[in-house]
Amino acid sequence: MRRQCSNSVEDAPNGKSGLKSPSTKNSHKKLIIEIHSKFEPDQTSVQYWSVILEHSIRFYLKECMSNVPACPVCGLENTYPDGENYMCADCGHEWPMQAAVEESDDRIVKDSNGNVLSDGDAVVLIKDLKVKGSSTTLKQGTKVKSIRLVGGDHEVDCKMDAGNFMLKACYLKKV
Repeated sequence: MRRQCSNSVEDAPNGKSGLKSPSTKNSHKKLIIEIHSKFEPDQTSVQYWSVILEHSIRFYLKECMSNVPACPVCGLENTYPDGENYMCADCGHEWPMQAAVEESDDRIVKDSNGNVLSDGDAVVLIKDLKVKGSSTTLKQGTKVKSIRLVGGDHEVDCKMDAGNFMLKACYLKKV
């Protein structure tokens, strides 16, 4: 069972409150100075240090761990890196960091009609395309067999009678 700490700035002995959470490293230092001013000089107690720790952890989670993905099971963003894995503090789910990287690299390429293209598909050109650096023109209606999907601006790599070309998927129609 998890215990929740109710110590916050509002619990300060002299009743002062109204601290804002930090947004930069300099404001984090200012926040600690502001917390220190809320307590009496002789009251450097457990409550004081728990408030400092609570705000330092919030700052760290907000500023330093903003690139950690949300939990794939519960969808909450209360996750943290733990060695080679990400952990969710809410549901306890653990998943590898490599899987999160691989998912982001997976791209969906669609043709001009919105059909999903995959390696080995046959496509047809929907428009005459001039080849840069050449007088060759690829004619509308030319069928291209066995395409290969690649990364970059020109998503499709193909081999035609005129040579090897890199084409944009927006000029292709799946057959």
